[in-house]
Amino acid sequence: MAELESIRKRTTLLMIIIGSAVLLFVIGTDFTGQSLAPRSTEIAVINGEDVTPRDWDARIQTQIDDFKQRSGQPTLDDRTMDFIRTQVWNQLKEEIVLGIEFDKLGISVSADELENMTTGRNPHPQVAQVPVFRDASGRFNPALVMQYMQNMDNDVTGQQKADWLSLEKGIEAERIRSKYTSMVKQGMYVTNEEVQANLVGNSKLASIKYLVKDYRSIADDAVEVTDADIKSYYNSHVDDYTQEASRTVKCVVFNVDPSDDDKQKVSDWINEIKVEFAASTDDSLYVNINADSRYFGIYNTKGELPLSIDSIMFESEVGYVSDVFIEGRAYNVAKLINKKFAPDSANARYIYIGSNDNEGTRSKEEAKVFADSILQLINVVGVDFTEMAVANSDDQNKEQGGEIGWFREGMQPKIISDFCFDMESETGKPAIVEIDAGYLIIELTDRTEPVNKVQVGIIDRELGPSNATFQALFTKSSEFAGKNKKAEDFLTAIESEDLAPLAKTLENIKKGDRSLGGIEGSREVVKWINAAEEGDVSTAIEIGESYLVVLLEDIYEDGNTPLEKIKTEVESAARKEKKAEMLIEELTAALSESGTVDGAATKLSVDVKTATGVTFASNSIPTVGNEPALVGTIFGLSDGQTSKPIKGENGVYIVMLEAIQELVLGNPNTSKSILSSGAKSKADYLLIKAILDNAEVTDNRSEFY
Repeated sequence: MAELESIRKRTTLLMIIIGSAVLLFVIGTDFTGQSLAPRSTEIAVINGEDVTPRDWDARIQTQIDDFKQRSGQPTLDDRTMDFIRTQVWNQLKEEIVLGIEFDKLGISVSADELENMTTGRNPHPQVAQVPVFRDASGRFNPALVMQYMQNMDNDVTGQQKADWLSLEKGIEAERIRSKYTSMVKQGMYVTNEEVQANLVGNSKLASIKYLVKDYRSIADDAVEVTDADIKSYYNSHVDDYTQEASRTVKCVVFNVDPSDDDKQKVSDWINEIKVEFAASTDDSLYVNINADSRYFGIYNTKGELPLSIDSIMFESEVGYVSDVFIEGRAYNVAKLINKKFAPDSANARYIYIGSNDNEGTRSKEEAKVFADSILQLINVVGVDFTEMAVANSDDQNKEQGGEIGWFREGMQPKIISDFCFDMESETGKPAIVEIDAGYLIIELTDRTEPVNKVQVGIIDRELGPSNATFQALFTKSSEFAGKNKKAEDFLTAIESEDLAPLAKTLENIKKGDRSLGGIEGSREVVKWINAAEEGDVSTAIEIGESYLVVLLEDIYEDGNTPLEKIKTEVESAARKEKKAEMLIEELTAALSESGTVDGAATKLSVDVKTATGVTFASNSIPTVGNEPALVGTIFGLSDGQTSKPIKGENGVYIVMLEAIQELVLGNPNTSKSILSSGAKSKADYLLIKAILDNAEVTDNRSEFY
């Protein structure tokens, strides 16, 4: 019993130790082993309002469902998901921040306003553009809006009502925003002083003579810049060096390329398939069983097939099997399945008469009788096809009179495509075609002249790295990460001849970035970077067909950039400052001896240049570029007066004002109108941007996804 009790005690202790270790592992590390800070409980806090994960997820899901419905895509890729998240974030931020502003001012939309924007004579553009609210002529019809609203409660899915409420919410928000910007615009004005300054600034045209000595005329190595010089310049211009929070990394990208063995296996496989493909009797089924790409049985005209097989397929007999050919990374073999002489494109329209026995709305037999009666009205009585489609078709394209428009073979459902590209079908003669859910009355309205077409089945097999190849590179990249855990070792290692081409420096990585250097699916690497400390090296991280080993090299916080982070940049600016001092001294001496621009130019061995049409309203000089200090000096001179040396953006100048041409002042009212319109035109964008930029936002999205 004593031994049993001892075992129990030790087992209990062991379980506590193991449980504690697992808990610490779960809450303390991510997949790279990097310690993480405590996770936030809110997605964001915007002007004091919490955005909970539940609210955020609900908004995202709504947008996902809406996007899928509009696009017809059952699944969304990472790029689309990122787009949706960004769109929801911007909408949510505007909704909260602007909502607070609008509430303070009491701006709202009344029930009467909303009714007028939806069913009134002046509908909101978003309402007027909805297809179901337009009649057969394409015009907006308020009665259709009323009909929609009356019937939406009968939709058991609730989708119609959800769509309507979403539309109402959107136009209401747009109207409130419009009221706000309009109110601000009404309070904007241009002062008489601004008008006068604008008129004067554009009414004087200066003609000048000048010389310039470019900063590049002095070699960099001819200017000594000490650490004290760099520090002094930085302190004097510290506000010029601001930054957003970001990080810089160095990474080694080990790409998993297919090995020679991988290539040989795919080659052997495709050559075996070639033999079987030649003997196949059900080519369509054989292709879809074996190919990476699905086969749809489309007929192609010359020039549409891969270059390797395009000509030979039109010259060969049905049953011909090509040699193996490579397109991109895929190994392919093709078989000529059929040939025909047929139109390349067709134009058609149809009326769909549906049946639904389960709902009891119309039986299949009743649908056939109805379709026959419509066909008789069209063919015998001469009733217009378009009118019959609008009045009777059960398809969404009824509003377009059943029109399909021009299409290539295979671009429409097979039943329609087969009818329109069958040489027995005649243009202008509608016919009934049976489908599972009822009947189609199809009319082929036009088609192109027949051409030679071929039906080719292609079996493709993408060449990719095998599991063994992945494992080999994982071992290689893991060994690199294990041997170079320290930053200095990492930096030394990537200088080697075999690793240098694989190394990349990636800068300006932000907390909310969705990818690293454009590498698809690399969000997890960004999350590691933002959780790591300066000098940390990651383990080998798999991204697609690559393994990355990342060194977090630099961390930049919001505010002024530390001097040590930008020393090279500041050193260059400090050197330019010293060059300016040297050139000012040189130009001052030359001007002192000669007294004129021409004389100074001769002593300095530079050309004298001229410029005309210089205005005070502009900061630039024709042929020179942006030089505000030079422009300001020019309009402070008298006719014939020569300036002292001027430190400019590109070099040091001496300028002589030859003359100023006084123009007739423009019309103050016109100037005021132009200035006012220009200011108001920016209000829509800049006003909202200013409000959003000044919002207090704590963004924790990167911690959640």
